[in-house]
Amino acid sequence: MADSPETGVIDFAAVTAAYADAFAELGGTVRLAWPVTALASDAAGWRLESHGRTLRARGLVACAGLGSDRLLRLAGAADGAHRIV
Repeated sequence: MADSPETGVIDFAAVTAAYADAFAELGGTVRLAWPVTALASDAAGWRLESHGRTLRARGLVACAGLGSDRLLRLAGAADGAHRIV
């Protein structure tokens, strides 16, 4: 797909890969094919679970697309104050 500044059409896969590379260069860990089954925050950061595996993180960046609303519900934040647009 060709990028088109006039229409706002972009190569989303390339943009996402660039974000992932930049995040990894800053010391972040990118998890792919790691479906989140539980999500909670506390004073130490985030606790994520995926089929019996647990991950702790100070911060969280989720590129969940259409699954973003599900992550909001898992985090207990589907209170109307947050919106995925």
